[in-house]
Amino acid sequence: MLQLFLNVLADFGLAQKLASKSYLHAAGTQNYSAPETEQNKMTTESDVWSIGVIIIEVITGIHPFQGLTQQQTLTNIANGKYKAFPDYIQGELRMMLEAMISWDYKKRPTVKSLLQTETMQLVRMIEKSKQQKESEQEKEQMNKRMNELEMKVRSLEVEKESEKQKKIKEKRDKEKAMAEKDQEKRRADSAVTEKDRLQVELNRERTEKYQEKRRADSAQVELIRERTEKDQEKRRADLAVSDKDRLQVELNRAFTQKDQEKQRANNAEELTRIFQSQVETTQSEVTRLSSEVRRLNQVLQIRETVPSTPKAQLKQTPLPAPKPKQSLMKVTSSAQAITVNLQVPSGMHGYKDANSFIHDNSRTFCTISTETIISEGIVYYESVFEKHDENSVFGIGIADSSVVFKPNKGPSADGNKGKTVIYWSHGDLYHINFGPYNQGFRCEQRIGAEVNMICRPRRLMFFVEDVEQENYIVNIPEAIRFWSYILAPNSSFTVTRFERRSSSSAHGVTGSIALDWGKEWPKEDDSDESDV
Repeated sequence: MLQLFLNVLADFGLAQKLASKSYLHAAGTQNYSAPETEQNKMTTESDVWSIGVIIIEVITGIHPFQGLTQQQTLTNIANGKYKAFPDYIQGELRMMLEAMISWDYKKRPTVKSLLQTETMQLVRMIEKSKQQKESEQEKEQMNKRMNELEMKVRSLEVEKESEKQKKIKEKRDKEKAMAEKDQEKRRADSAVTEKDRLQVELNRERTEKYQEKRRADSAQVELIRERTEKDQEKRRADLAVSDKDRLQVELNRAFTQKDQEKQRANNAEELTRIFQSQVETTQSEVTRLSSEVRRLNQVLQIRETVPSTPKAQLKQTPLPAPKPKQSLMKVTSSAQAITVNLQVPSGMHGYKDANSFIHDNSRTFCTISTETIISEGIVYYESVFEKHDENSVFGIGIADSSVVFKPNKGPSADGNKGKTVIYWSHGDLYHINFGPYNQGFRCEQRIGAEVNMICRPRRLMFFVEDVEQENYIVNIPEAIRFWSYILAPNSSFTVTRFERRSSSSAHGVTGSIALDWGKEWPKEDDSDESDV
């Protein structure tokens, strides 16, 4: 405890040397001032009293003269009235402390006597032991410090050597890096040179592309100019077409009116023919004999046109007047014209003139087909024959699109038998063999053939002066051509109609017979069997 006290004792600001004086004037804190300070004097014993109060307060934690108030504390000090010591303060220490705070300063021990007490001796011994121990500890710490310093020195030497090696390595690395940098620089210089070369090449290519683009732009401008001119030309053409269409509409209207007038004229003509037919019927005997003679002559002509066998027999040529079973209905279907282009084989005895073919002065077979192949829709073909004598046959028909007619040959010659259908002027129908016959026809009459590729089966019908004939052909080929045939010298035919129609002109005839393409046909009851 004294050690603690000695360690914290401080503040000697009011200390003075006593010298020869017996006392000093009082000064300091009142709570720690001896009772005699009330008389304004202090002695060395006054310090002993103050030290004793401080020691007691340090040991007990309470001022020995402490009262309820400051004034009471000062009164207790003045009267020498202090609190009883705790039981743990005994022996010499108790007596020493009681003497130190005695009210009578003469009874207080001197500093020298205090230092000679066992308690103070023990304190000195403890202090000395402590000092020795501290000295040993300091020595040990010194040795430890020396060891640490030596280790640090060695560590510094190692670090210095390591640093030296590191610097050497860094120097080498730096030299190596410098060498690599030099190489890299040389490569970079080489790359820059190559880059410059490539840049020059690139600039040249860009210049060429730019020039090419300018040429392309110029071409584009020229193309736009040409397109503009073409558009202007097209607009002018469209205006011209519009005018043409308007004129065509007016022309079609005029043609329609003309056709209507012609239809009325044809109706009147048909009535006239019917009347004449009735008149001719009254002269049947005379007509029959005349017809028989003509038929025999015509059959002889057919014998010259197609091969015949001993079994071939003649058929009676029908009268020009329509049979009772024929339809007298006129053709009224709307039509779209097809360009007529007649195919005239090289070496043919005749020549083409627009839609006509004119025979020369020889008596040879001439079969002339149209160039256009028909494979769809409804198409009507019509011919008018001129300058034929009564002894020469002529006719129209169709052929498979694969058929090629040779010069100066009949329609069924050269293997074309079974690939053509013939409607002869005396009324016979011929394919593989002769079959039923329709109305005969003569020069200046309009003879028509209509193919219907829309209906199933596909059909071929014949017309004389727009009158539908009784017998027709079915299952015709998918693609056909029309043709006309003449024989007599200086004779001719003209294609008067070749057109597509929106609907068929055929309406059916009572008692008609459908004849199959590719098959033999039945004979008329009054006709003999023929093998042509």
